[in-house]
Amino acid sequence: KSDAYFEGGYWIALIGTLVSVAVYWIMLRLRILSRVREAAERKGRGRALVVFEVAAVFLMISTLLLLPWTIYTGFVREARYGLLNQSFAGWLGEQVIGLAVTLVIGSLLFVVIYAVIRRMPKNWWMVSTGVISVFLALAMLFAPVYILPLFNTYSELPQGPVRDRIVAMARVYDVPA
Repeated sequence: KSDAYFEGGYWIALIGTLVSVAVYWIMLRLRILSRVREAAERKGRGRALVVFEVAAVFLMISTLLLLPWTIYTGFVREARYGLLNQSFAGWLGEQVIGLAVTLVIGSLLFVVIYAVIRRMPKNWWMVSTGVISVFLALAMLFAPVYILPLFNTYSELPQGPVRDRIVAMARVYDVPA
């Protein structure tokens, strides 16, 4: 069962890429984001707000169009292999929370990257790499404290042999517990 799950992951990655390309191609052909940008510009919004709106719409629409694939890979397949202990409603609720976080943080990242592209048209790729590196470092620093608690409930490990071994290991390495 483990081998089947692992080997199926290769096909999931390939098909997921093809599904994503198809979704983005559809969005390009329908000119959805162009229309959103033009509407935001007609309202007299500043560049940063236009980019934020277009990015938010892109993230929202792509998430909705990819939802059937996400349901299969993130819920149906995981449940089939016994790797999920949530109901569909609980799983979907976490997807909505994740989308809300992604809309805010992802759209802000788009704004910063597009500002870099505008200011440094020749070297934008180098500076953007640095921006994304700093963003990832900050995300690793702040996500466990501010984002992950939106998805998990943390509680103290109950008394028992596992806790005793962890506390003993923490003492050996002077980690406060």
